[in-house]
Amino acid sequence: MTALGWIWSVGSALLLGYFILAWILPTRNVTWLQMGFRLSAAAGLGFGVSSVTYFALGLFTNRTILAVLAMDAALLAGTTTAAVAWRRRYRGPAPTPRAARPEGRMIALLLLAGVVCGGIPLARYWYANPYGGHDAIMIWNLKARFLAQTDPSWRGASSPWLVHGHPDYPLLLPASIGRCWLYSGEQTPVAPVFFAGGFAFSALGLLFFGVSMLRGVASGGMAAAVLLGTPEFLEQIAIQYADIPMAFFVLAALMFVFLAEREPGARGRLLAVAGINAALAAWTKNEGLLFLLVAGLGYFAASAFLDGPKNALRRVVAFLAGALPVVLVVVYFKIVIAPSNDLFEHQSVWTILDRGTNPSRYVQIVAALGNLLCSFSTGFACPLLALAVAAVCFGIRVEPEDRKAVQISSAIMGALVMGYFLIYLITPKPLGWHLMTSLNRVCVQAWPAIVALSFIVIGNPVQTFADRGQLLNTSWIASAQP
Repeated sequence: MTALGWIWSVGSALLLGYFILAWILPTRNVTWLQMGFRLSAAAGLGFGVSSVTYFALGLFTNRTILAVLAMDAALLAGTTTAAVAWRRRYRGPAPTPRAARPEGRMIALLLLAGVVCGGIPLARYWYANPYGGHDAIMIWNLKARFLAQTDPSWRGASSPWLVHGHPDYPLLLPASIGRCWLYSGEQTPVAPVFFAGGFAFSALGLLFFGVSMLRGVASGGMAAAVLLGTPEFLEQIAIQYADIPMAFFVLAALMFVFLAEREPGARGRLLAVAGINAALAAWTKNEGLLFLLVAGLGYFAASAFLDGPKNALRRVVAFLAGALPVVLVVVYFKIVIAPSNDLFEHQSVWTILDRGTNPSRYVQIVAALGNLLCSFSTGFACPLLALAVAAVCFGIRVEPEDRKAVQISSAIMGALVMGYFLIYLITPKPLGWHLMTSLNRVCVQAWPAIVALSFIVIGNPVQTFADRGQLLNTSWIASAQP
């Protein structure tokens, strides 16, 4: 059952994500960039939705293999039927697939070579440390062992007795691992390693194909190279924490917001997919709840400022409609199953105000962030410097059709950073310890989205060189005339 269980658990989740996207976003033909983007987005979406349904099944019955198999088969059959039916009825434009240009293929091959080079040290690390870092052992994989059980003992994953296991943490990653273990029949460290690498690879693909669709393959390749050259990002992959899945869903939500502004005819459906991804971020980590909140409010506020409250409300309704099914599961988990959060459990309004008005805490947080940014590079890997050099060399050039999306995404990411700052400001834990143990991971959660936003704003290298070459030729001709 091990091999077949693995194939079905992974394959059914991937197909589920693909057919959900095909159902919500039907098309007749797609380019190679669009297909790559869909496959990357479908991977995370499929695993996220599968974890939600796997958790929900345990609320009603024992999770036997037959019960989970029947549920997964029914979901896959339903989404496949819906996708095929909508595709037959779809009358939208059919873009003519364009062959990949030679430079596009070369950049893709170079990126693949970079993935292989980055994967070798990761594989060596996983071989030596298959169980990951401290939080992977004590939180995520420990919860997964509970969730792999077929009887009600799975609720022990959120038992208040797991003091150091953060029993209130959402369960996307543990439920995904537990589902694989249930299907395979054995609890091996291969499953956590697979999800650590799988979400990272999907995030990289989402970044490359998404930025390539919006700004060109050269910009997509540079964005992916910057992410691959970020030591903190690679470290989080190696230690198997949930911050990489969280980063994936933050990036996916913002990329679908950009596509929604590019495609007014499909805006509602694209925003629904963005809402699903934002809700899955909330099902991944507690920080995802903050992202879901600021994404909804930030999108409404920025859209209301740019297009008026009426249009903003219509768009936010589409966003929330996509998020609602997952949000209901998260709310049920938080209210009924999970204990209270340790950051707010014993806090009063007066203690929060006291911490929030302490100037030394502001200084300490800003100093810690500055130290982290200075240490964000290792050796020749300098992602922040790479962003600065790209901005200087290629300039800032926002396409007219992306201006609203850039403003909306900037508002969302700015609100997310401010939310992180406020959490640190009022934390009841020792502030120095809290910053030291979590600030780097919090930055990793937002980093792929920040890289994507940066290279959408930075000018396309090919276009920049072409414009400068044309300018030089014009200047030479003008100077050569008598």
